[in-house]
Amino acid sequence: MDRHDIAVVGAGPAGLQYARELADEYDVAIYEKDSDITDRKKSTGGTFPEMMDEFNIPESLAMAETDEVVFVSPDSRSRLNVDGFVLEYGDFLEYISEEAQNHGAELNLDSNVTGYDTDTKGAINSINVDGEKVEADLFVDASGPEAVIAQDYLGLNPNEDDRWIGVEQELRGGYYDGQMVFEFGDVAPGGYAWAFDAGENTKVGVCWSKEFFRKQDGEGTLQDYLQDWIAQLELENNSVEEVHAGSAFSYPFDVDRSDDRFLAVGDTVASINPLLLEGIRPGMQSARYAAEITYDAMEQSDLSARKLRGYDQKWAEEKGKSFRKQKLAQELVYQLNEERLNQFVEKVDELDENLVEDFVHYDLNLRDMWQIYPSIKGRDLARVGRFISK
Repeated sequence: MDRHDIAVVGAGPAGLQYARELADEYDVAIYEKDSDITDRKKSTGGTFPEMMDEFNIPESLAMAETDEVVFVSPDSRSRLNVDGFVLEYGDFLEYISEEAQNHGAELNLDSNVTGYDTDTKGAINSINVDGEKVEADLFVDASGPEAVIAQDYLGLNPNEDDRWIGVEQELRGGYYDGQMVFEFGDVAPGGYAWAFDAGENTKVGVCWSKEFFRKQDGEGTLQDYLQDWIAQLELENNSVEEVHAGSAFSYPFDVDRSDDRFLAVGDTVASINPLLLEGIRPGMQSARYAAEITYDAMEQSDLSARKLRGYDQKWAEEKGKSFRKQKLAQELVYQLNEERLNQFVEKVDELDENLVEDFVHYDLNLRDMWQIYPSIKGRDLARVGRFISK
């Protein structure tokens, strides 16, 4: 039977960053069900310079550097001067995996976690990995929306309506030099389509919320809409290099993130930003907050739910208010009709430099949001009411 100080389930950005933070000081083991750390085609890899700086990510891992974010509606277009990066996602994961291992973490690939056991007081004391028990002082679920431990241990019960799903193709040929393009409307009802500069290639995809897709009377599959989107782009070369797909939940933020001897990070507990669904940076930030609390708890030999609750409090302080505002924006923007989407995109084009930075980095306050939102309708107030009551 293996035993470690800390056992982490899942080797995505959040799980690897958590291990990277603590493996110098503690015996950290990571258990990942996939057999290849680089074969993880679940993200567009779009991010901003702040993430690269905050987590010391080399710019050499980017397929492209971008300097423009473009928003498109059926009859309008806005261009914002915002720097960004489109990562080679597999190389990025390999880098932070090697960093974690260099700090001392043990990476176990092809290791499927199927459940856990508890002591007589109900606290987790081991996980089941391919039929074998693994014991640890502390367990961390970074398995993404599957939440293989957290779903039961924390009692997570997200509504499938809150699940966002997406599919992307990486196509040969570079067509969007320096751009991240987001298009709203019938191209992806209840969500958006995108085209990102990826150096010699282009990343093209669509995503939506199941709830918003239904409310916008969407019909068909993601693949149907993706092929229609690619056809609209009229690219010179539609040869497919890779296919990426994934999902994440975006639901209310009072969900528990910890319990006795247990923490959950990243997409396991809906750490994705609600507005444009950026997941890498907030997921890694959640891992860093969890690591800070872990270090203090381990030093004091106190892994109780009360002590680890400091992680939940840190997340609430750093992200809670901001994410709730972005969730409200999500509720409103992704249910606009074509006319009002045009108005929204036109107003985005009028933002001054400071508001552009706040908009792209999700720091708008409510007054700022009303500045760029189309004129308020009665149904908008009803949606706000439903959101507040959730």
